[in-house]
Amino acid sequence: MYRLNNNIIISIITFILFLLTAMKATAQDETSFAEITDSTSTIVVADSINDIGWDFSILSYSATKNKNKNRRTIDVCVSPTLDAGWCCPLGAPDAAGFKIRSSIDFSFELWKIRYRSAYSRNVVSLGFGWDWKHYGSKVYSCYDNDVVLFGDYPEGVEKPKTTMSCTYFVFPLAYIHKFRRSHQQLGFSVIPGFLLRSKIHNEYKTTAGKAGDIFDVDARQFSLDLRATWYPIDHFGVFVKYSPLAPLSKPSPQFNPLSFGFSIGF
Repeated sequence: MYRLNNNIIISIITFILFLLTAMKATAQDETSFAEITDSTSTIVVADSINDIGWDFSILSYSATKNKNKNRRTIDVCVSPTLDAGWCCPLGAPDAAGFKIRSSIDFSFELWKIRYRSAYSRNVVSLGFGWDWKHYGSKVYSCYDNDVVLFGDYPEGVEKPKTTMSCTYFVFPLAYIHKFRRSHQQLGFSVIPGFLLRSKIHNEYKTTAGKAGDIFDVDARQFSLDLRATWYPIDHFGVFVKYSPLAPLSKPSPQFNPLSFGFSIGF
């Protein structure tokens, strides 16, 4: 079972801060560019934002300044976004025993391809990242004959704990609106994903020590999330996310994850 402990969280945050500091220190507002002109148009090939035409930027940082609004820009950038919150499995049977307080949705987006048109506060982006959904349960779970089953723990065990997790490689397609004279941002995303791994982990304590078992689960290979985000201040906001597709393949129990929590973006 994938576990997210404090050391992993600290390592991720430290790496992000180091990466952003290094990129900001080396970023420049303007770089050299070549212009090819003819009788009808000017084509600009650049490393960062220029004054006219299209702009194609590689490994840009979001703090790079655009001094001319009369332009269309496309950039491929390192722009980390981290969502962390709770996951509610809507429609799950009572026998599953899912607990919201121990069900977690954690996603991390690193790369983005962004497009911004002239005179617009709207941005469209395609991202690349990972999503990890972790469902905590208070009952014993197993996978038998292509079905996820729920039951009782062995007699006499102590501190029983069951988790089911699904990990995806995701491609968030997002629309973001930046409000005038404000740092607020409102975003909507459609997030397709492809399953990397899914499994169930039962853990408990017996008189002989810790025990448990792990089952690989046949889950849906494709996922789809719908997400809304609101950033009232720079780099920090909240999100809500809903999946219209059940994560488990039939005939296993069907439910739809609803997630909500905090979002950090750069």
